[in-house]
Amino acid sequence: MDKKPIVIIGAGCHARVVVEIILLTKKFKPVGCVDPQPENILTRDELPYLGDDSVLESLSDKFLKYAAMGMAGFNNLKRRTLYEYCLSKGFNFPVFKHPGSIISRTARLGPATVVMAGSVINPRAVIEENVIINSGAIVEHDCLIGHSAQVGPGAVLCGNVTVREKAFIGAGARIIQGITIGESALIGAGAVVTKDIPAGVTVFGNPAVIVQNPSRGVKAVCAG
Repeated sequence: MDKKPIVIIGAGCHARVVVEIILLTKKFKPVGCVDPQPENILTRDELPYLGDDSVLESLSDKFLKYAAMGMAGFNNLKRRTLYEYCLSKGFNFPVFKHPGSIISRTARLGPATVVMAGSVINPRAVIEENVIINSGAIVEHDCLIGHSAQVGPGAVLCGNVTVREKAFIGAGARIIQGITIGESALIGAGAVVTKDIPAGVTVFGNPAVIVQNPSRGVKAVCAG
């Protein structure tokens, strides 16, 4: 079976992991990457450099109809904006699941989602578009992970947790059942969250404490 050519959006360390998952599917062939930095990780020794974001329109006009998001980091707004730009240019974004992940047959995964090795997504979880479920993360039953959110390595989301769009759940964080994480909130690595978290704030610690609130300046407020 011929493999479909696919372009990688981003060329950093996260993109390297995404490329490995794509290769394991044996359905797509990465043909190059798009990144603002010509000397980024992938472009040094693994994939041809196709240019910065400005080349995406010309690529879609040619033969490239598939793309994968290789971007990570705290700026989920930027990642969502670029994803939506690529959609507007006609790119299709498959779901990529590492064969070492465990995903319930009743879970739903949206386009451009990447599920990494060792992660678990349990029954009736809903993962929206452009989401990263990182290595070893656990998304329990009936969770909702919003558009362009990220769940970091080893994070645990108990049942019925809602993570709003563009939120970031750091490595090893623990979110107890029924909690809502607000849009664009950042949950620091190892945080234990026992109460709802407002949109746009940053929390760290056990119990989680709000350390930055853009609407009120920097302060410390118990959130757990």
